[in-house]
Amino acid sequence: MSDKSDMAERFRARWPELFTEVECGFWAPEGWELLLIELCEQIAPLIGPDFRVAQVKEKFGGLRFYCSGSNAEVDDLIWAAEAASVETCQGCGWPGTRRGKGWIQTLCKECAEEKPETD
Repeated sequence: MSDKSDMAERFRARWPELFTEVECGFWAPEGWELLLIELCEQIAPLIGPDFRVAQVKEKFGGLRFYCSGSNAEVDDLIWAAEAASVETCQGCGWPGTRRGKGWIQTLCKECAEEKPETD
């Protein structure tokens, strides 16, 4: 994995058909990069010309992948990736659990020990 600050650019370069017009931003924790790579590899051959990713982000310790021009098969793959994210550490990609009260993050025990708990 590499620096999360250039994750969006790497994804745009690899899948321009998915990320040409991301209107609301692309930010995901480094630990979810492999989830996103797998998702993009799965959906890229299934999309039509009207497909657009609107936003990629973390919310309440889970991945959010918003798009338009989708279909049921793509929606199912997105849902599966979002479901997997709440069991995948945002920091390292290993198995994790949701933690925190105010700012919820999905972290493994080791990454949770490194990050201060926030309300």
